[in-house]
This record gives sequence, structure tokens and C-alpha cells, in this order.
Amino acid sequence: RTLMFTITVPDDEAVYTYTLAPGSVTDLQGTPNNAWTGTFVVDRTGPRVLSHTPSGATSPPFTSAIFAFDEPVDPATVELDDISFRRPGDTSDYWGLTGIRVEGNEVTVEFPEQSEIGTYTVTIGPAIDDLAGNPMDQNENGTTGETGDEYTATIVLSGADLTPDDSVAAPAAAEFGDEISVTWTVRN
Repeated sequence: RTLMFTITVPDDEAVYTYTLAPGSVTDLQGTPNNAWTGTFVVDRTGPRVLSHTPSGATSPPFTSAIFAFDEPVDPATVELDDISFRRPGDTSDYWGLTGIRVEGNEVTVEFPEQSEIGTYTVTIGPAIDDLAGNPMDQNENGTTGETGDEYTATIVLSGADLTPDDSVAAPAAAEFGDEISVTWTVRN
């Protein structure tokens, strides 16, 4: 009780629409079909990372890095082997990653609290697929899943740079042994 049609479309990435006009097919009892329209997508483009959080300079501590892709990714293809994490001064990967979460187009990499001042790098990919099964194409050259399609996030942890403003308040005079109160406001 299934009717199948074979259609031919170009092998181009696009959204295609098909239509079955009303009455163009009848069942065994002579009942005509209703109108039907549908669409399908030919997807040949792999996902890309658009941004990461935290980005640039941030204050410690941090416990995760979030990667925002340009389309949803297949959670089954995101594994710890797809992640490289380096702490300040390290020349090899840190293997203390504690988890990965995938929600739509976001991949969150989790690790123990990091608070050492310096530059961290987190590299993700390239064996991460979109929902159509296309591996990453970070360099957008049309060849997916190759070296060069990984994405590296640089995160700089910096200490607070607190500077008192002009609101320092202290008594005008005091004698040795007096308790004094000094207040100030700082900005970063």
C-alpha cells in the first residue's frame, strides 16, 4: 500500500520542493489523491564553529568552553578524542576533561576549575558531523573532516587589574596608635 516515486534532481546543495497535483493518482477504489507538497534538502556542507565562550581575556576561574556552530551537530560524533585542551606553559594536552554536552548547535567542553593566569587553548574537531553526516569544514574549502578543519579557541585568564578611583577617603590627621578608617572604590 505504498506508492513510491523516483525523482531526479541535480547533485547541488539546495532545498527542493515537489508537488503532487490533486487527482493525479487514484487508489484501487478510484478515489483520487489530495494535493500534496513537500520539500527535502541536499546538504553537502560541513559545520563550522562561529564563536566560543569565554573569548579573549576573562577573569578566573573557568570550568567550560562553549563552541557555537553554524548548524546543529550530531551528538553521537562529539567525543573526548575530538578535543585538545592545553593549559598555560603546557606542551602536551591536558587529559582532565570531565564531560561534553551537545545541545543543538552548541558544544560545551567541561573540565575542572582552571584559575592559573595565562593562555589556554581548546581545539575541537574535525571529526564532528552535522545532522546530515557531513564532517566539519572549518576552512570552508569544500573538503570536509581534513586537517585544517579543526577550530582552536584561545582563552586568556588575567588577574584583576583593580585601580582606585578618586574617591579615597581618609582622616586628615591622626596620631600614632590611633585607629583610622580608609575607604576607596576600585574599578577594573
